[in-house]
Amino acid sequence: MKAEYPVQATRSAATREHTDERQIEIDRHRDSHRDPLSRPGDRAPRPGRAEPLDLLEGEHIPNLSAREFGSFPAGLATHPVEFPAGDYVVSIITPVVTSDTHHDDAVFIAWSHAFGNAGTWHTAWRAWRDDEDEEIFISGGQWTQADSDADALAATIPERLVTPFTLDEPATLRFGFGDNTLHDNRGGVSLEIVIPEPASGVLALLGMGAVMMRRRRAGG
Repeated sequence: MKAEYPVQATRSAATREHTDERQIEIDRHRDSHRDPLSRPGDRAPRPGRAEPLDLLEGEHIPNLSAREFGSFPAGLATHPVEFPAGDYVVSIITPVVTSDTHHDDAVFIAWSHAFGNAGTWHTAWRAWRDDEDEEIFISGGQWTQADSDADALAATIPERLVTPFTLDEPATLRFGFGDNTLHDNRGGVSLEIVIPEPASGVLALLGMGAVMMRRRRAGG
């Protein structure tokens, strides 16, 4: 049973077999390109060891597999990151070279909550504070109910691709999805976490600036 998302119809066994083969290729690619900081979270929400955020390289890239990570309130694995107090921007990135979201370290485009079936693809992700079990602290992407991962990316409005946020004190955020059943999920979401440039004004503008900087880096 899904935690917060509607149930969708399933497709034929042949279609599921095709999507399973495609997922195997995605998983193989993900595992060969896994960021050293992007490891699965603990199965129990507590105690859980969070990875300290190290932005000395300018960014942190969690590649979140929807088959590994789910809802923190449901007690499923999440990707925990320790943040110092400060301003941050989380952006959706993808391996699609023709997209403005392209990043060389991205693995996923979108995720499906039902075997990769039509109408089950989304870019929606969520993060919870470690000290707040139920309340969503930040979210991004979009619940699109698209027919493919590419369609889900195309259907996500630009404002949902970039999520700025501020922490007044150090905190652990656990990144995942609003889903409490993982075995039928496919795909995932790749995120880029950066510290925005100072003296730029509004956080939303900082977020868009971070996207433009990434575009230039990917293009160069």
